[in-house]
Parts: sequence; structure tokens; C-alpha cells
Amino acid sequence: MRKKRKFLQFQNEFFILLLPVFFLLHGYSEYFESIKIADLLLLLLQYVLITGAICVLFYYVFRSSRKAIFFTFFIMVFHFIFGSLHDSLKEFFGERFIVQYKFILPFILIFFTALFFLIKRRRWTFNRATTYLNILLALLILIDAVWVVIKKTNSSIKLPDELAICKSCQKQDIYLIIADGYGGLRQLKQFSFDNSEFENYLKSRGFFITDSSISNYAATIFSMASMFNMDYLPKMNTQGHEIINETLFFKYLASSGYEIKNHSIFKIWDQYPYVDIRHFPTGTGLITNHTFLSRLRRDLRASVATSLNIKPELERVKNLKKKELSVELTRDSLIMDGLLKEVMNKTGKPKFVYAHFNMPHYPYLFDKNGERLNDTLSKQQQYIEYLQYANKKISFAIEQIQTTSQNAIIMFMSDHGHRNDDEKPLNPSRFLNINAVYFPDREHEGFYKGISNVNQLRILLNKKFEQDLELLKDSAVY
Repeated sequence: MRKKRKFLQFQNEFFILLLPVFFLLHGYSEYFESIKIADLLLLLLQYVLITGAICVLFYYVFRSSRKAIFFTFFIMVFHFIFGSLHDSLKEFFGERFIVQYKFILPFILIFFTALFFLIKRRRWTFNRATTYLNILLALLILIDAVWVVIKKTNSSIKLPDELAICKSCQKQDIYLIIADGYGGLRQLKQFSFDNSEFENYLKSRGFFITDSSISNYAATIFSMASMFNMDYLPKMNTQGHEIINETLFFKYLASSGYEIKNHSIFKIWDQYPYVDIRHFPTGTGLITNHTFLSRLRRDLRASVATSLNIKPELERVKNLKKKELSVELTRDSLIMDGLLKEVMNKTGKPKFVYAHFNMPHYPYLFDKNGERLNDTLSKQQQYIEYLQYANKKISFAIEQIQTTSQNAIIMFMSDHGHRNDDEKPLNPSRFLNINAVYFPDREHEGFYKGISNVNQLRILLNKKFEQDLELLKDSAVY
């Protein structure tokens, strides 16, 4: 009878299984457009097996299934919330000692050691705690499930009343070319480099270059999500991934009869990235990216291997860098090839073509003559060399578009300026970007000094689609 009661008690600890369900469902509610259900279920199975293995391990230590489950519960909660908690601490304390791993890791060890002996020595039944956690997690799962259903139901963007389809407007092809991390003239002058020769070339091709333009965000995912949705982001930590696939701008163009062509590093309008990219977490990585082991691997793995001279790990990092460099070498050339093929492809329908190049963003690959860069140069010199290489590639693409599609609109921009993330405090010049617009009729009125990316497509719709969208305040979001 006693064994049966213990068995029933073990079955009552549903919260240990509800915890990974809640964690994954909550993450899915934020990134559902980017995660496949099959991948989510596979990850859930992995977490359930890992949780079960830890429970069994501590059962033989505590000689109590309930104590083993509660200790495992605390371990898994810490693992799941670490990334979000660490980010919040960094926002509040900056780079102080309390957010550094040399404080965090000993603190974690002391905390769980104290918790272990506290649970082991106390004769607690945990009856109320068990009931409370079961009810709490069940309610949280229900809330997230309802939220997922609501978001999926409302995921299709509806055009607001102020955006009317212009049936009489001339539908010109539109090319948006993004050069990632390309600094504006003012920022490049801070590097003692004068880029006016390239800007004068653009002007000679009929481009209008907006003076002192800025990006609204210094991170690509947020900058492009904000630009395509023609608005600032409500939540910078998650909304970029949700918004960038299906945005108000894409919806308007599609409703106006445009084909949307994706030659970028993002999934847009349900078209997957043109080439593979590893700069951003994807799929279930959007969820696991916040866990303790993921952060530990990201932040410390390479430095620990270097400090301890762990040769297998150092060799792995070396091979990974070679692989990533190979991807970098081919990515922009593939996007360029795709863009040029799109220029030649005539379907009889108007099209919007989005090409997103990773140059002159780090890693810096070529000098201005197209030769592999000399590593002895400073990072700033490498950036300037790679930027001049990018100038030649972009110039060639622009000439091909103007020669083949003489009535096409071309916007050459950057998502943000050059960014040095090691710089403390962060330099505001990272928001100084380039913004060049070509309308075949040369009527560029409306673009103004100090324009930010959030207003770029608002002005395009106002001028070429007879809209009357109000311009937003231009500002940079740190």
C-alpha cells in the first residue's frame, strides 16, 4: 500500500513535465512563423528525456522521488530562464562584476549546493508546492495556447484604411539593394576616408543621395523589420523575427499586383532566404538561444579552449571558422548572381526585388582590387578596403539594372553604419548609413536631410502610389 501511495505521489508531480511544455510553447508563441511544429515536438522529446534522466540520477541521491523532482525542477527553470535573466541584469548593471561569468558561475555553484543540502535534510512534503506548480503551469500553458491561436488567426496582415490600392498608378519594377553595415559619408570621414568619389558616381547615374541619413536600429534584423513595416518595433527583443516575413509593405505590393522576389538573408513573404546564413538563430534555435548551456557555449567555449589549450576544441573552432569563411565567400556572389538573373527575367508583371549583401560587414574578405585582404591591416583599414570592393560590385549591379530595366526604381541603402560592438560606450555614428534613391523621372522631392529608414518606404508609396502616409519622427533606438 505504501509503495502504491509513493507511486501515485510521483505521478502527481505533473509540473516537471509541464515545465518544458510551457517553455517551448511560450517560445513558439513569440516565433511561431519561424518554427516548424515537427522540430518543436522533437525538442520537447529531448527535454523530457533529459529531465527524466536528471530525476532518476537525483532519486538515487535523495532516495525520494519528490525531492529529486523538485531539485530537477529548479535546475531546469534556471536553465530555461538564464538568458533572459542575464540580459535583464546587463541592461540594469551594464558590464559590472555582477553580470560577468567569473561571478555568476561560482554563485550558481554555491546556490545549488545550498539548495541541495536544504532539500536533502528537510522533511518537507511539498504537497502545497506541488499543487501550486501544477495549477500555475497548466494555466500558463493554456494562456500561451490561446495566444498562439489568436496570433495565427490574425497573422495575415490587413491593409489599413489609409493605404488604398492605386489602380491608375504606373507599376514600375523596384529594386532594393542593401549593403550591410555600409557607413554614410559622415561616418566614413571619421575613419579618414572620403567616399565622395562613389557618391558622385551615383549622382552621375541619376541617384539622389539623402544627406545625413540614419538607420533607426543598429542591428540588421530590427532595422529591416522596422523598415519593411514602415514603423518602429513594439518589442525589440522578439518582434524583428515575427515582423520581417510578412509586413505591411509586402502586403501592399502584393495587393497591387507585384511579384516579390527574395534575394536576401531573411525569410520574406514566405520565401526562404536565398542563401544560408548563420548570423542569426533560426528555427528552434530562436528558443534555445536563451538557455544556460547555449549562452555558456556561445560566450565561453572558445575562450576556455584557448586558456586551457584544449587542442581538439581549438581545431574544431578553426575548422568552423574556415567553413563560415567559405560561406561568406560564396554568399554575396550567389546573391549577386541571383540579382542579375532577376534583372534579365521578364515576366510581364511588376516586381519588387530585395537583395541583401553582407558586404562591407565583417568578416572583411577582399581589398579594393578584389584580392584577399592582408590580415596585418587594422580592422578599420580592412573595412575601408572591403567597402571600396563593395562599391565596384554595387556599381556593376546598378549599371545592369539601369541598362536592362530603364524604368526601374532603385534604392541603394544600408541597414546601419559600421558597428564596433567592442566599443564602450557605443558610438552613435553606428546609425549613420548611406541612402541613395533613383527614380527614372528624377523627381526625388520628398526625400530630405536626416531621413531615417522607417520613412523610406512611406515616401516611396506617397510618391509612386499616390498615398498620403504621415512621416514618423526620425530617431535612433539603442
